[in-house]
Amino acid sequence: YNQSAGSQKINIESYLALKYGIHKADNYIDSASNVIWDATANSAYHNDVFGFGQDDLSGLNQSISNSMNTGGGDGTGQSGKGNIIISTPSSLVNSAFLMIGHDTGALTETNVTVAGSPTKRVQRIWKAQTTGNPGTITLTYDITGLTYAGQSFSDYTLLVDPTGTGDFIGGTVVKYPAASLTANKISFNGVALPTGSFFTFQITK
Repeated sequence: YNQSAGSQKINIESYLALKYGIHKADNYIDSASNVIWDATANSAYHNDVFGFGQDDLSGLNQSISNSMNTGGGDGTGQSGKGNIIISTPSSLVNSAFLMIGHDTGALTETNVTVAGSPTKRVQRIWKAQTTGNPGTITLTYDITGLTYAGQSFSDYTLLVDPTGTGDFIGGTVVKYPAASLTANKISFNGVALPTGSFFTFQITK
């Protein structure tokens, strides 16, 4: 089918942004012009946006990603930037995408109360937009240059709020215990990030 030059430009921008982890100003779209990250609906989280996906028409097959604003193209994170790497999707297929942005909250831990018990969590909140079904992923958080009470991987939990309320205190919050802490990178396996979900990190030390 015929695409306008303007539409083709957005397709190319989105392809390059996804491939290289480059933040762009407006919507991210696939080769069929479907919106895979809505910059307006996600305006409060339209910061350091990155993601992965498979788009056979454009030849994109990206199964690992981080933002170039917080990390490098080789999986290394910039100190103090809280680099997040998403990788190893369990069922990446054509037209499946996972996009992530954040609210610019501080990367420091704050005291909160969950179910009547005091705990700590990272103040920043990330939001996911999923298209298709990329399946579960490995999510890695680089704490290089950040100061948290947690000293071992068992002190960290990934909190996912699939309802999109972002308070992380309800019974619907899914908790993923960390699987490892290696070279300042905390990894969580088998993570599901349904579209519209929020996530952050809990420190229980």
